[in-house]
Amino acid sequence: MTQGKFAIVDPDDYYRLCKHKWHTRKIHNGFYAVHSQRVRGEKGKVEHVLMHREVLAVGEGRFVDHANRNGLDNRKANLRAATRSENGMNRGKYRRGRYRSRYKGLSWHPGQRKWLAYIKAKGRKVYLGKFEDEVQAAKAYDLAAEKYHGDFASLNFPHSKRSASCHRKHHYPTESTSVSPSSNEPLILPVADIIQERLHRSV
Repeated sequence: MTQGKFAIVDPDDYYRLCKHKWHTRKIHNGFYAVHSQRVRGEKGKVEHVLMHREVLAVGEGRFVDHANRNGLDNRKANLRAATRSENGMNRGKYRRGRYRSRYKGLSWHPGQRKWLAYIKAKGRKVYLGKFEDEVQAAKAYDLAAEKYHGDFASLNFPHSKRSASCHRKHHYPTESTSVSPSSNEPLILPVADIIQERLHRSV
């Protein structure tokens, strides 16, 4: 527990998951709980198992998406099966690299001195317009994201009135509380941190 990371799980999963020694791995922009185990029948080979895949079993080629984008929140209400495309829709703005805008889906046109808004939908880039105001451009992206990405939309302003009503409709968890295993409330499972690295296995 070098950085005080915790995984949040449901009471009915707590004891089963506690049988493993969990560590925190950073994958892309998020943290995930992982444990290692030997591969049966293959001497010396070890595989990494992600906690959310222990909680929600999905078929080959499918992804487990965290609705609130917290990779350590592994309550069943926060997990859903997704395609690679849907999983990508729910990602926030990449933190690496240099970006003129702090919002997702925007770029700056120096010649016109305006913000360009765009979104990726059905494998193609959809142009949303030019804006003098950065916030208005970000809101235009949010409207398009709700239209094209639906429940998997990652919004610049998730607490806006329209988005909040959508969020309540699907009951996605946003907060957690540490309680005893006998309670019906979500449980917090401590995990240890190790050197940040990417997993080769699909998230």
